[in-house]
Amino acid sequence: MPIANWLLHIKTVSQLDTLRKHPELDCGKIANLKKAACSKYQFTDIQLLMAEEGRLAIEYFSAFTDYPLKWNKSQSKSLPPHWLKVTERTSLISPNKNGRHATSPYHSLLNYALSLLETQVRRELNIVGLDPAGGYLHSDKLYRDSLVYDLMEAHRATVDHLVLNFIQKNTLQPCDFILMADGHVRLAPQLARLVVASCQVPQHEVEETVRTLVNML
Repeated sequence: MPIANWLLHIKTVSQLDTLRKHPELDCGKIANLKKAACSKYQFTDIQLLMAEEGRLAIEYFSAFTDYPLKWNKSQSKSLPPHWLKVTERTSLISPNKNGRHATSPYHSLLNYALSLLETQVRRELNIVGLDPAGGYLHSDKLYRDSLVYDLMEAHRATVDHLVLNFIQKNTLQPCDFILMADGHVRLAPQLARLVVASCQVPQHEVEETVRTLVNML
């Protein structure tokens, strides 16, 4: 539980930092996150901790909802409404109604950037010799590296910041995305390369998180 409480704390602090960097968002959410970030979490029940994490996540992601993406004006008129802005962090085709299998360009960008973070975290865990499947927040599940997903929580808001900067600086075109038969939206190779170059968390920050966990253990 001390490790789970630490993970929730650094995740909340990171979310607050991202909202502060982007006053163009609906930052009425800052007050609640600020109060939470100043709290020293001392949960003794993982279910209560995860309920708090879920509540804060809903407030945090709601700050992004309806933020517009930059599109080529002549082409944007033919795009569906949910392609033009940031939508809720859910997928229309995901079995669990979460953000996987993105059905909008923004979440396709975000998912790709998060997959880069996943690789970074797994690399650091392998370097220090920790079992990537031994999680504290995410439950044990066959073929899932729960500790990787645990430590990603510390840096997800940084990825949000990087992706938001990316969509602010770049005008998108429909050819940047590939619409699959089931509605899943994927990045075209040329856009994927730009995301790799622009939306990776500095490796030393990931290393610091992993080293902190090692010291706690």
